[in-house]
Amino acid sequence: MRVSRAGVYGTLRRPLAGRHAGCQPASVRQPPGAISTARGATLPFADANLRYSLLMRSALAILALLVAAAGSADSRAPGGIFLAGEPLRVAADGFPKFTDRQIRGSAASTRAGLARWVSTTDGRRLFDYFTSWEYEIVVTEDESESGMGRAPQPGIATMVGAGDKTRRKFYELIINPAPRSIPEGLAAFPGQATRPADLVAATWAGEMLHIYFYSLGVLLPHHGRRDFQEQWASVAAQLGFPSMEHGQSEPDEGSWRRSRRSRGSW
Repeated sequence: MRVSRAGVYGTLRRPLAGRHAGCQPASVRQPPGAISTARGATLPFADANLRYSLLMRSALAILALLVAAAGSADSRAPGGIFLAGEPLRVAADGFPKFTDRQIRGSAASTRAGLARWVSTTDGRRLFDYFTSWEYEIVVTEDESESGMGRAPQPGIATMVGAGDKTRRKFYELIINPAPRSIPEGLAAFPGQATRPADLVAATWAGEMLHIYFYSLGVLLPHHGRRDFQEQWASVAAQLGFPSMEHGQSEPDEGSWRRSRRSRGSW
C-alpha cells in the first residue's frame, strides 16, 4: 500500500502536537482554575495563592468602604448643646423646642433659664454658633454643686485642636437647678438676678461664655480678660441684670458664683 508523504507527516505530527497545551483550545486543555499566560502556556492550579490574595484584598476593600460609610454617617450626627441626651433646638418663634425626653429629664428651672438666655441677642448668637457638628456640649444637672454651675476646662488635646474644623470638640456644662433665694437679712440690689429662673439664666450666659472661649483655644483664667468681661456685661444687660458681676470677686474656676462681697449680694 502506498502512503503519501503528507499522510505520514500528518500522522507523526498529531501526537507531537498533543504535547503542547498551547496548540489546543484553552477550553479543552486547561483544567479548572488554571492560568493561561500571554504565550498560551498553562499553569494548572498555580493560582490558588493568587486567588486567596485577591479574595483578601476584596474583603479589605469592602471593609474599608464600610468603615468610611460609617465615618460619614457619624460625621453627619447632629451637634450642638445636649440636654437629657438630645440636642437642643430653637423653634421658629425663637424659643427652645424641648422634646418629651428633655422635659422628663431636666428641671423646669434649667429649661426656663435656657429659654431666657436664648431670647437675648448674644445668647442666640452663641446658641447658633454651637449648633454645629463641630461641637457637642453635654449639659448635666447637679444639685450638690456649691455654686450655680460651672463649665470645666476640657483636656489639652481639645484645647490644642480648637481650630481644627474636621474634629468634633466635646465640652461639659454643669447646672445646679436647686431653687435659690435671697438669704434672710440681705437685700437685692437693683439690676441683680433674684428669681431662680433669673439665676439659672445668668448661669447659662456665664458658663456658655466660658465654653465659647474654650472653643477659641483660650485657657483659663478668663475672668480677668477684658474681652470676656465686655461680653459678659453685654449679655447681662440683655438679661436685665446690668449690675451683675461675673467672677470679679472670686478665683477663676470656670464657674459663676455669687459672693456676699459682690455688691452686697450673696
